[in-house]
Formats: sequence, C-alpha cells, structure tokens
Amino acid sequence: ERTRATKSANKETMADAASSGDSLSRLFASITVLGKGLAATLVVGFVVAMATPAALPYLVLVPSQVVWTPWTLVTSGVMELSILSLLMHVFVALLLTQVLEQDGGGGELVRFLIVTSTGTFFITALVV
Repeated sequence: ERTRATKSANKETMADAASSGDSLSRLFASITVLGKGLAATLVVGFVVAMATPAALPYLVLVPSQVVWTPWTLVTSGVMELSILSLLMHVFVALLLTQVLEQDGGGGELVRFLIVTSTGTFFITALVV
C-alpha cells in the first residue's frame, strides 16, 4: 500500500513538473519580438561595458560631457554595469513589453522607451 501511495505521489509530482514546464515554455513563446530584442540589446550593452571599460565615458551619461557626447543620451539606456541590474532589467523587459505592446502597439512602445529614457537623461544632464 505504501508503494502504491509513493508511486501515485511521484506521478503527481512529475505531472506538476511537466505542467509547470509547459507553462514556462508558453510564457517564453508569448514574449514579443520587441521584448526579446530589448533584452538582447541590454545583454550586448553589458558585454560591451565589461569588454571595453575605457569606452564607458563615451557610452554612459557623464553630465559634464553631454555637450561633446550627445549620443550618450540614447546609449545610456541600454548600458548595464552590473550583472544584478542586467538580470533585473532583462526580466522586466521580457515581461512588461508584452503588456505595453498589447496596449499601444510596437511603434508606440519604442517611442515611449526612447522619449522616457532620453528625456530622463537630458534632464539629468541639465540639473547636474
């Protein structure tokens, strides 16, 4: 009788694991192309930052240098300098782009991301 109960419990556990694996694969399949692209851009930014630390002043926002390096208003939004922030931002990008893209469409989401990140960095450069 114990053997039957153990086998039954094992089958239930395996069925739960399989269903959670299915839901995980469905979750990743539902991630939009824009979300995957944003996540990949964040990863590339992190790799570039780690591979070429001498280039960081030309890629991240340095408020006193923004007049001479205005492209940093855009590139700062995709540069990650720590693995923890990279993981957090990739997770958020993958999940929230689904919701935001459904609400306003891909073009509106791209416009929103550019305006909010560039605007924030521009105001930061003015204030500091």
